[in-house]
Amino acid sequence: MKLTHILIKNFRNLSERDFFLNQKTVLNGPNGSGKTSVIEAAFFSFTGRSFRTSDIKELINRESRFLFVSSDTTDLSGFKRELSIGFDSSGQRKILIDGISSSRKDLMKVVFAVIHTPEDMEIIQGGPKRRRDFIDRICFMEDGSYFDDMMEYGRYVRQKNILLKKNDGKTVSYLNKAALPLIKRIRDLRKKACEMINEEFKMYNSDIFPELEFSITCPQDEEIEEKLKVKLPKELEKGYTLYGPHLDNIVVKTELCDSRSGVSMGESYLISLVLKMSELNLYSKKDLFPVFFIDDLFVFLDSKRKHDLYSRIVKLKNQVIMTSSTETACDFKDIEFNNITDGGY
Repeated sequence: MKLTHILIKNFRNLSERDFFLNQKTVLNGPNGSGKTSVIEAAFFSFTGRSFRTSDIKELINRESRFLFVSSDTTDLSGFKRELSIGFDSSGQRKILIDGISSSRKDLMKVVFAVIHTPEDMEIIQGGPKRRRDFIDRICFMEDGSYFDDMMEYGRYVRQKNILLKKNDGKTVSYLNKAALPLIKRIRDLRKKACEMINEEFKMYNSDIFPELEFSITCPQDEEIEEKLKVKLPKELEKGYTLYGPHLDNIVVKTELCDSRSGVSMGESYLISLVLKMSELNLYSKKDLFPVFFIDDLFVFLDSKRKHDLYSRIVKLKNQVIMTSSTETACDFKDIEFNNITDGGY
């Protein structure tokens, strides 16, 4: 998959700009120049959502009432496709694929992306939701039915919450029993995804951060039915669900071979970046090569690790689009630097 050209109108601080993109591109410029907005706009055209906010109206330029992004891409099968997406301040969204009205689900079948930002350090240091989202992406890749399972599980939780608010414990008990196979399927696939990414990370990381021991684990519960029964009185009291995969505490363990008790911010950045590159390796085994966006490239890294990562990035079959406020050149001729000056003000 590849993004060759993007046209952006009224997206955050970008009033109207277009960019042609190489296989390996660094968008550089000072902070506030619009670098992150470019890759956010590209990600938005691929998915219909932002990786920075859940409120799409925040993406519209303050001086406008609508935004528009058009991307020329190569799809999963190698065919050229045009993706266009518009959104206005009333909340209306219009998605076109090759000029034909389409849905967000249709977009996912054309191209997809993996993105790394400094906020992804939360996979290592933050709460479990970031880790659940990360593992769920691998589950979606590994088994297409996982998407339907998660949709069904979401319906189960919503229906259960309605019944809990009505204090209808009897019907909730029936609902819980019916959901047992679904909960087990979700957890079994999450366990498999954790095992896959652990193995990939171990191999990929061997010469980047060799002093690190890393693992990510998903809770396995053989007493699901009993836990649902035990939690029910408290759930009826609270009026919402207190147990299930949507609350699972997926755990990351990191341990350095030296005497330090924890990892630094820079090391957390590096671990989360290598984790995303390990994810790319899993996709490549299925002949899938998503566009890889990296925001604030090398922000916490020393010169040796910068060089090591540049060499890894060059070897990737994926298109890689990066942003940096510090990098203006490198020793690798395959990487193109594209300076953003005023960000389209």
